[in-house]
Amino acid sequence: MATCGCCLSRRAFVLGTLGAVVAAGTASAQAPALTAEEIARGRLDYAEAVGGPADLITLKLTFPPGAVTPWHLHPGTVEGIVTAGTLTIYQADGCKDSYGPGEAVIVPSGTVHEEHNEGAVPLEIIATFLQPAGAPLRVPAEAPSAVCPTS
Repeated sequence: MATCGCCLSRRAFVLGTLGAVVAAGTASAQAPALTAEEIARGRLDYAEAVGGPADLITLKLTFPPGAVTPWHLHPGTVEGIVTAGTLTIYQADGCKDSYGPGEAVIVPSGTVHEEHNEGAVPLEIIATFLQPAGAPLRVPAEAPSAVCPTS
């Protein structure tokens, strides 16, 4: 359900993280906090994608209606599936995309973004993070000032 052609492809969109749970208090005082349940965690001695040792972490993320993750990026790749609700992603180019149940997503390392549940029902995502060993799942980023060219 992409809403503008200037945005990242479905394979390159961005996804929320456990770090957003910790940072939720820095978002809006009115926005409800999302929750994260760790499903599994493993360590790789070497992953080509990160060029060294890596952590592989799978989470179930639940965004209540109105939840927002502040602008951030991930130090590794994130792959996920929306299992309920609709995820709206605001991207650094000023554009946004929306993703519904059954849509798979891939988040490239270093992509600046912000996520929202703008719907009336909880949003659920199963997400797997492949990142350098010991790296945080989420790194705060500055809010961009770009405006989507097709808006």
